[in-house]
Amino acid sequence: MSTAENKALATRFVASLSDLTGQSLAPLLTESSTFSLMVRSRGLPLASELTGAQFIELMHEMTKVLPDGVRHEPKWMIAEGDYVAVETDCHAALPGGRAYNNAFVFILRMRDGRVDEVREYCDLLHAKEALFPEPAAESAATGVA
Repeated sequence: MSTAENKALATRFVASLSDLTGQSLAPLLTESSTFSLMVRSRGLPLASELTGAQFIELMHEMTKVLPDGVRHEPKWMIAEGDYVAVETDCHAALPGGRAYNNAFVFILRMRDGRVDEVREYCDLLHAKEALFPEPAAESAATGVA
């Protein structure tokens, strides 16, 4: 695929992340696609290596903490060969009126017109605090025990 075609596929990939059912993402992935959440800490209740099917299941599960969905806005994109790197700003409303805003970088490797490998980088401490708060921390923040 050309650089322009890879960038167009990356744009569709980012847009598909707003559909937490995974139905928009599934046709963009190869059968052997992999997702790597680039983490060193094991502080999040997430696996660091997932198949495409497991990532789609995770997206569906995220509706529990992101009931109104999520929106990724691409900021920039660079492509070389089979790879595309794209930075996004992520926005979502959380229960209780809180907001989740995070920065992401996705490094995508394309194969045969589909996404074959995804490396996801983001502020994981912010993700943990916003999406998976510990009950004691949440009580302290709200003043409710």
